Amino acid sequence: LEYRASMIKSAVIESMDREDVKLVIPLKYEKLLDSFGNFDNYVSSSGTSASELPGIVGVIDDIQSRTGLRANEAAGWKEPRSQNLFWADPIGCNGHVCHPKIQALREDAEYISYINEHADWKSEHLIGYQQMMAPKQAVERIVVVGERHSGAEWLVDRLSRCFPDI
Repeated sequence: LEYRASMIKSAVIESMDREDVKLVIPLKYEKLLDSFGNFDNYVSSSGTSASELPGIVGVIDDIQSRTGLRANEAAGWKEPRSQNLFWADPIGCNGHVCHPKIQALREDAEYISYINEHADWKSEHLIGYQQMMAPKQAVERIVVVGERHSGAEWLVDRLSRCFPDI
């Protein structure tokens, strides 16, 4: 994580210090991999903003909106997803290389806790990352400890109505 922070800082700060660089657009890798259910609707309309678009289409749209440049649609980036070679390969195993599913990492409380504690968040913010909230653990039972038996029974009755599956 220290090496990652060092690489982020040097890449972003050195890029911003170059005279030939006019704009630095932070890009989170997983944004390239997120699925976009409304992609075909986006292709047929122009109402969706860049911040809502994942994948390469979102990156291209972001560049267009920030710079005024227009991407060549004949290159194929706006083709329907089934015919679009600009989308990243699906996550999973391909031969001997395996990539973890990002959603699985987002649901791993131990992983999130470790990253939240050890990552250099000043560096991570430079490329658009924020600390994640750890997922709540599953509750299998609510235990009521009451001062008086009658009050506890009343409370258990009400809570069991509100949470019938627990």
